[in-house]
Amino acid sequence: MSGGHWEYKHFTIRDYLLEVGEDTELKVDMPTLAKEIKRLANVLEKIIHDLDYHYSSDTIINNFELFEKRALTKIHKNK
Repeated sequence: MSGGHWEYKHFTIRDYLLEVGEDTELKVDMPTLAKEIKRLANVLEKIIHDLDYHYSSDTIINNFELFEKRALTKIHKNK
């Protein structure tokens, strides 16, 4: 099965975060936060997708330490 370990929730997570990041009131009140939420939506979607495929046995993450380091670097980018 391609993906599906978490029932493809990475799409739902991304979509909800994008919706929050695009909220008109949030963009007016806290534009920097809105932009960061949108950025994280795409970053987290990719990371969770890769994890989902690993745990579904479609792909293999050979080096958990390296994967984790790269994922956290992407999450904390611009901090």
